[in-house]
Amino acid sequence: VGICYGSGVDVKVEDNENSIAFSVSFRDLSLFPNFIIGTYYPNQIGVYLNVPISPVITSQKRIIYTTDGKEMTKEETDITKKIWWSVHKEDHAICERLQEGRASPASDAGGLLSPYWEKGVQTFQKLIIQASLKSSKTITGQTNV
Repeated sequence: VGICYGSGVDVKVEDNENSIAFSVSFRDLSLFPNFIIGTYYPNQIGVYLNVPISPVITSQKRIIYTTDGKEMTKEETDITKKIWWSVHKEDHAICERLQEGRASPASDAGGLLSPYWEKGVQTFQKLIIQASLKSSKTITGQTNV
């Protein structure tokens, strides 16, 4: 059974006209462990499915829809695609660097999370731990690999 949780960001001044930036408010709901649907101001919905391939590889399927009957010109579509591509590549690069850091011997003793800025990260990590412990209890008589 999945756990549903949400998050969001309110941007004081939306910047949906800038072709090289992504500064908009959003709300999302996640179904733990791997499904996310989010709304992005002013007229988009994103749907994401993270599919584990191996312990070190995850594939993410995503699609962005327009809402409120918004029709986009080819130029608007191309600009939006470029912005989303840039945002996702930046996110992936950050995640990869974080994983490389966690694999470093310097991280053997763990790390510290900001009690203010990283409450969501801590909550998500607790969900992973709980799911892992629950999963290991249900696999009786099998070797965990």
